Amino acid sequence: MNLFDSLRVLVKRWYLTLPGVLLSLALAVGAWVTVSPTYTRTASLLLLPASSSLGDDGTGNPYLYMSGLSQAADVLVRAVNSQQNLDEIADQYPGATVTVARDPSTITPVVAISVEMADDARSGAVLSDVIQRTNDALTQLQAQENVPASTRIGIQTLTSDQKSVVSDKKRTTFAGGAAIGGLVFSVVLIAAFDGLLSARGARRKARRLEAVEVEDAAA
Repeated sequence: MNLFDSLRVLVKRWYLTLPGVLLSLALAVGAWVTVSPTYTRTASLLLLPASSSLGDDGTGNPYLYMSGLSQAADVLVRAVNSQQNLDEIADQYPGATVTVARDPSTITPVVAISVEMADDARSGAVLSDVIQRTNDALTQLQAQENVPASTRIGIQTLTSDQKSVVSDKKRTTFAGGAAIGGLVFSVVLIAAFDGLLSARGARRKARRLEAVEVEDAAA
């Protein structure tokens, strides 16, 4: 059955098409209402050179001494993304999606953090927790290597969202999927019903023709 035939059947069986469309709309609205919007907050952390590298008196401009810290940022990201950390975050904040990665938009040692979840009130708490975990991970990494305090890499919070960015992408996807699923189901059901009625009509027509032929033969 091509597109034209499908449209012809839908128009022909309009008394079934209309309820199917209404059902699809109801499914879409139900999915939209049921699925919550997502709230996203982000933060960016900058690794800073040790004080011992900032000139003889340690008062140099730290932004001029950041070369070589990109590898340290990669190590830090791997540490924060440890399975233990991820499991603890998942247990403490069910439904939260946390991403910690090097910021690909800059060559500087910036760690980008993103938190996405359906609870706006808790998204800030999750972001603060991940920021603290990142700070702690950097401290632990250097402590494990017995790095002297004067040569330890520092970390600074560049940005941290105080307000979430609301996204309806997830609920739009679910609503659209529900509507399309309802329409496809309706079309298939209507096509099957039309085929059944058409076959029944063809059999009746065949029986009538057979009866006429029998009457003509008898006459």
